[in-house]
Amino acid sequence: MGAGRLEALSRLGESLLPRISPRRGAMVDGGWTTVLTPRGLLRAAPGVTRQAVRSGADLVVVTLDVVDVTVPGATAGAAGVHLQARRSVEDPSALVGDLLEVSVRTTDRVARTSPHRFAVLLAAGSAFAADTAERLHRGARRTVRPYGLGVRVGVARRAAVDCTGPAEAWLGGMIDEAATGADLGGGR
Repeated sequence: MGAGRLEALSRLGESLLPRISPRRGAMVDGGWTTVLTPRGLLRAAPGVTRQAVRSGADLVVVTLDVVDVTVPGATAGAAGVHLQARRSVEDPSALVGDLLEVSVRTTDRVARTSPHRFAVLLAAGSAFAADTAERLHRGARRTVRPYGLGVRVGVARRAAVDCTGPAEAWLGGMIDEAATGADLGGGR
C-alpha cells in the first residue's frame, strides 16, 4: 500500500482498526487486497445468497461511484490544492476500496466493478442495509474529499429466494439498479 493511501486511511482514526477483516486476497503493490474483480464478485455471490437464505435476510447491493467535483479549468485556490493532492496519490478511487474493506462485515463482499465504481454485496434486512449505505457514504466522502472527489451511493435490494439462479442472471441487474438509483451524495 502506498504512503498516500496509508496516510488517508490513518486519518479515518483508530476506530476502524478493530474492524479490519482477516480475509486476504492477492498481493498487490506490496499490500494485501481483498477487493474483488467483477468476476470474483460473481463467484462469491452464491455464498452470500446462501447466507441470506439461511438467515431470512434480503440480498443487498450498495454501489459507490467516485465522482470529480472540481470545477473544470480551475487551477487556483481550493481546486488547485485538490488537484495537487490528487497527483500525490496513484489512484484516489482505490482509497475507497480500502475503506470499504475495513468497514464491512467479513461475510460481505466488495468489488471494483469499474475504474470509479465499487459494489458491496451483503445479506441484510432493509434497516441494516440503509444504515450500512449511509455509513459507507460518510466514510468514503470523508476519504476522497481532500482530492476534490465526491461519492454517489445507491442501494438495490431483492429477496434472497429470487436470486437462487446463476449470479450472472441477477447480479449485474442489481448493480445497475443501485447505480442508476444513486440517491445518497449527489456528487458531494
